[in-house]
Amino acid sequence: MQRPLRLAAPLFLLTFVAMQAHELTHHLVGRLVCGCWGTMTFHRFYLPESCQQTPVWLWSTAAGPSLTYLLMWIGAMLVVNSRFRIAGAMLVFANLPLARFVTVASGHGDEMVIARLLGGAPLMIAVGLFCCALVLPPVVIASRVFEKRRAWWTIAALIAPLAFDAALKQPLLEPMLQRMSSAPIAGIPPAILIADAIALTIAAVMLTNRGLRSQPTASGAPQ
Repeated sequence: MQRPLRLAAPLFLLTFVAMQAHELTHHLVGRLVCGCWGTMTFHRFYLPESCQQTPVWLWSTAAGPSLTYLLMWIGAMLVVNSRFRIAGAMLVFANLPLARFVTVASGHGDEMVIARLLGGAPLMIAVGLFCCALVLPPVVIASRVFEKRRAWWTIAALIAPLAFDAALKQPLLEPMLQRMSSAPIAGIPPAILIADAIALTIAAVMLTNRGLRSQPTASGAPQ
């Protein structure tokens, strides 16, 4: 893959979309198991108070990372099996595998919340190892798209989207959302729905652009 820096814009856009999908999945599953809408922001989801008193909230907590791991593996399969290998690699990195690894290793994150509640330290260790097993193969597969300086570009692809997400949401988007008073739609502020729709549309256009497809060589092998 030539000039990896030209992929920064679509990678950051896809990161925003992927993280919003993570929170939205929490929110929607919360509605299914609780029977009523909670609320969500760009960074967090909140279940109804009545639901927090029963164990069904665990399903909502598990839903977000489950989607994230699934998207990583879909991205890895795209790298291996299709002409959209660059887009597939970006899908892996956009789901912040480094964040999943760090939060689990430090005993935090959705996965550890569930493991701590259900089984304590032994289950936390087992879940941590399982999560690492889910994260590492997609990252290794996605790193194949870098033809030169693979280790350096892989590290950059792991860190840059995470830094972008941290710099965008809590310092910028969350304060902006707090200043808006529009009535939520199904528990979701309209500003979030608009931002998600715009980002998803632009990311889809970028990711389906011919410039992001792997071109076959004369022998038919992907470059």
